Amino acid sequence: MAATKISTRLTTRLKAKILDLRKKMSIQKVKETLEVEDNINISRQGLYAFLNANRTRSSLGRKPRGVMPNHFKLKPVHLKVMDSWINNNPELTASKIKLKETFDLDISISLISLRRRHLGWTARTSARACQLISHKNKKVRMQWCLDALQSRDDFKDVIFVDESSVEMTSNGRLFL
Repeated sequence: MAATKISTRLTTRLKAKILDLRKKMSIQKVKETLEVEDNINISRQGLYAFLNANRTRSSLGRKPRGVMPNHFKLKPVHLKVMDSWINNNPELTASKIKLKETFDLDISISLISLRRRHLGWTARTSARACQLISHKNKKVRMQWCLDALQSRDDFKDVIFVDESSVEMTSNGRLFL
């Protein structure tokens, strides 16, 4: 039984081997050699992309990720204030959090939203579709409600079941 080929991120050793093999042979031959000797499944296009990207790089390690300068604009005091505001009003959205005005910060709403999520507050932005009620049914439903109010029905003996879902709130802390 043949071993399955492994598709994974290239290690520094494999990158060095690819560069060494490429000096002696074509990309197709490098691909076949890696498949036979190292059990690595990589496409010719993938090898070609690696070789092109490596021409401008000085090391074989992974490219370091840049640091986003805006992420340091919000200090722990800002996060503490933002957390207390949201704690007092869980319906507070990122666009209504006034850190810009309060602390004179030059930050985007997306950064406020990101930090809000890091504090443990979640918000769902996608609207859920629901069925529309016809004008005729609106009147019928309204009359039913008025009749129930007039008869002082407390609905203790009724269980309402429906195929729709109900969310009591769309914001709040996520507890696992």
